[in-house]
Amino acid sequence: EHAYDLFLPCSQQMADWCHAMGVPHDKIITVLNAPSFERPVRRLNWRPEAKKSAGRKMRVMYLGRLDRQKGLERLIGIVDATSAAKMDIEWRLIGKQVMSWDAPPLPDHIARMVEPSLTTPEALEKAFSWADVFVLPSYYEGLPLTILEAMRAGVVPIATDAGAVTDVVHSWQNGVVLSQTGTVAEAVAALRRLEGDRTLLATLSETARNDMRHHNWDHATAPFAAHLDRMFAADRKAATRATEAQI
Repeated sequence: EHAYDLFLPCSQQMADWCHAMGVPHDKIITVLNAPSFERPVRRLNWRPEAKKSAGRKMRVMYLGRLDRQKGLERLIGIVDATSAAKMDIEWRLIGKQVMSWDAPPLPDHIARMVEPSLTTPEALEKAFSWADVFVLPSYYEGLPLTILEAMRAGVVPIATDAGAVTDVVHSWQNGVVLSQTGTVAEAVAALRRLEGDRTLLATLSETARNDMRHHNWDHATAPFAAHLDRMFAADRKAATRATEAQI
């Protein structure tokens, strides 16, 4: 700790951990993760009204790596359970396997659903604009950028209590938090409730969007930038005093 001037954790949870491990409070500046791209709203002509889901199937999306860390077998279980229950849901699964050695094989019916990974802000924004709900049944996480990007677009996150997810997702306020033990059953129950109550879905969507309204990198790094300004100002003042003393 003594070798570093500052620690910049990406979540309040990690900041608390750093302090518990002996890092002084005045060396910790939390720089919360923010969405990885700016919203190209003008190019897409996206409007909040486009999120209204009444009269159509609820659109549910997974976007990310198809690896064990992300809870791939849980995701398969959720998709299969909602299909067996004939829920009024339209699924999109977007991504690819990166660490396939540690992932369960994809059943044929799931493999046929998978779309290629998205690599541009425009493509990502279009996907989030399409979706009503974003499902992330991970075993472990930091603070996933996809959750922040989904919420910013008014997509309701349903995610496991992993890493710093609960720093931003508050269950049944702006999303749904799942336990690590009953993940599949809880996710299916949450999807059934939202599918049957589009007013609740719209309320959570609007709250998620409002919570992310000013959540960007300029806002996240402002305390760090202010600290650097004070630090450099002190250094310049000290240098000026040293020069004056020599004169």
